[in-house]
Order: sequence, then C-alpha cells, then structure tokens
Amino acid sequence: MYIVAITRWGTAPEQEAVALAPELGLVVYDLRLKLMGPLPIVISAQLEYQEAVELLGRLQGRGHGAVLCDEATVPRGSGIITPRSFEFDETAFIGLGPAGERYPFAYADIIGLVRAACITAEQSVVISETKKFNLNRALMSGGLVNHEKVVKVEKSEQSNRQRALYIFQRSGPEPMLLMEQSLHYDGLGSHRQPTVHQNFATTVSWLHQHSGAAFYDERLATQKRKTDMAGVTGTARDQTIASSNASANDLAAFLLMHGHLQGQL
Repeated sequence: MYIVAITRWGTAPEQEAVALAPELGLVVYDLRLKLMGPLPIVISAQLEYQEAVELLGRLQGRGHGAVLCDEATVPRGSGIITPRSFEFDETAFIGLGPAGERYPFAYADIIGLVRAACITAEQSVVISETKKFNLNRALMSGGLVNHEKVVKVEKSEQSNRQRALYIFQRSGPEPMLLMEQSLHYDGLGSHRQPTVHQNFATTVSWLHQHSGAAFYDERLATQKRKTDMAGVTGTARDQTIASSNASANDLAAFLLMHGHLQGQL
C-alpha cells in the first residue's frame, strides 16, 4: 500500500482544507486540524498505487510539494542501523554495533543528515482496593454491612527527550540513526567534551562538515512529532503504557529525504 504526503505548501493550508476535503472524503474541520501539523503531513495512506499517483498529481497540480512512497519500503525498527559507538577515519564514518559490527558510511556517499527530537514516555497506573469501616452503613443495615470498598487509582508518568540524527547514504537502503543518550563518544578522541550534549553536537558538526553538499535538515528537531502508544504491559490493576514518537520520526525523515531528492521541499 502507498502513502501520499505533503512536503511543501503552495497555498495556505487553511484554504486547502476546503478544496481537498471532498476529494479525500473528509470533513473540512477534521482535515483542517490535520493540515495544521508540521510538515511533512501524510494526507492519505493505505492507497493502491494508481490512487496514490492520481492524488499526488492533484496535489502537485495545486502547487504543493508532495511525494508518494510504498509503505513497505519505509525503514523502521530493525531496518535502521542504530550503533552504540563510532569511529571516524579519513573517508568514512563507521558505526559500531553492540557486538562490534562495523557499518561504514563513506562521506562521499552520504546524501542526507536529518536531525530529530526523540520523545518517549511511560505512564503507570496502579489500582488498589481497601475496605473502610462505614458507621452509617452499619447503622442502616443493623450491623450486617459495616464496610465500604474504597478504590484508589495512582498515576505516575516519566518522559524522556533526546536528540537524534538520521544519516542516509546513496548506496544502501538502510539509514543510520544516532541517538544522543545511547551513543558512546570514545570515537571523538581528543575532541571529546565533558557532556553528552556537547559530544552529540560535536559529532553532528563533524558529519555535516565532512559530508560535503549532503542535504541537512533540522525541522524534526524544532517541530517535534507527536507520540503514539508503543505498548502496554502489566495487568488491568497494575499497568504501564509506553508511548514514543520514534515511528513518526522514522517516516517523517524518510519523506523529507524523498522530498529533497525529488525537488519537492
């Protein structure tokens, strides 16, 4: 199935909602809310190829930047190289996996660097029940019922934000993803800084300088993608709900790279 996304506005999205809603079978209000989000915006998914091509043509014909892609080709999860450490040499950036796997990305082969903000959160819900003596119930029932059930719901939430960098290369389908907090920075050598924040910035700067004319984009770092539920663990009384914007970042970075290559940004 195919995805069609808008990558550049030709006219204001508020105006486009009225024109596009009938074509997409949506209510103008709902579509307007969708179009007000940060670019790239997925306009429609689960389309057959011909439907996607026709929608793409209509969007580009109205002056918008737009791309389509086969959803099966979008790299996600294990389809993305996520190294734990790295090395720099004269011709390549080399990502190192947890078991010493080496993933060399030649500087001359790097075509895109897309920065992003990764957000994860966990919400824990604990439900407990206790019995509490209730004098009124005892008097009204003649002592037959003297307790009431008290249900207590405790909620807690933890969230984490970190910077990330997607690296796209010309010769391979798999991008590389550098995660600020899970990366070891020994590869910086004498350029290593006191903090993780500084080390990540130094790594990104090095790659930017050495990858020549590669596409460089920061919009996913400043216009954060929303989190989606990533999983639920526990029981009905002791439950943890995890959410993340990782999948949204993966898709958005891929669409931005395609938009650049196709002149649609």
